[in-house]
Amino acid sequence: MDLKLVLRKSLQGQDEIKTRSRGLSTHLRMLLIFINGEINIGELHQKLSLMPSYGGIKQLTADIDKLLENGLVEDTSNTIRFKKADYGAVAWTDDQVFMLKDELITLATEVLGGSASKVTSKIENATGNRDGVVKAIDDSVKFVRLFIDEKKADELATRCRASIAHFHEKIIMMSLDDEVDSETTVTKYRRR
Repeated sequence: MDLKLVLRKSLQGQDEIKTRSRGLSTHLRMLLIFINGEINIGELHQKLSLMPSYGGIKQLTADIDKLLENGLVEDTSNTIRFKKADYGAVAWTDDQVFMLKDELITLATEVLGGSASKVTSKIENATGNRDGVVKAIDDSVKFVRLFIDEKKADELATRCRASIAHFHEKIIMMSLDDEVDSETTVTKYRRR
C-alpha cells in the first residue's frame, strides 16, 4: 500500500461515526476516526504506533482494506482538488468558467439523462470561479450517490474530474504561452 495515499471518510463512513450502525470493532472505529482526508497512511501509521494495541503496518493495511471494501473510506483523488503549489496561481476568466460549466452540464446530462436537472442547476448556479464550480461538482456527486445511483455518481466524478483537469491544463498552457510571448517581446525590445 502506498504510504503517501491520503484517505477520507466516505458519506457512509461519516454516517458510521454518527450512528455506529455497522458494529465496527474498536480498532476499526478508531482508525475510521483518525482518517480525515489530510494525513497520509504513513503519518497515520506513525500516530497509531504510539498506541499499545496497534498491530503494525500489516494490521493497518488489512484494516484499511476492510474500510475500503465496506465503502467507509475513499481515496482523496476521487475528489477534485487544486492546490496553487501544484498548478500555480492561474486565474480563470468569466468566459472560461462559463465554458467549463457548459461542458460539465453536458457531461452531467450524458451520465444522468432525465435525472440531471438538479445537478445541472447546481453547476449553473455555482459561484463564478474555478473553486465554486469544483465545489458544485463535489456536492453534485454526493447528491447523485445518495439519491440516484452510486455507479452514476462514480462515472460523473471521474468524467468531471478528467474534464476539469484537462480544461485547467489548457488554461495553464495558455498562460505559459502568454508568459513566453511577453518574455520574448521584452528580450527583443532590450536587444534593440
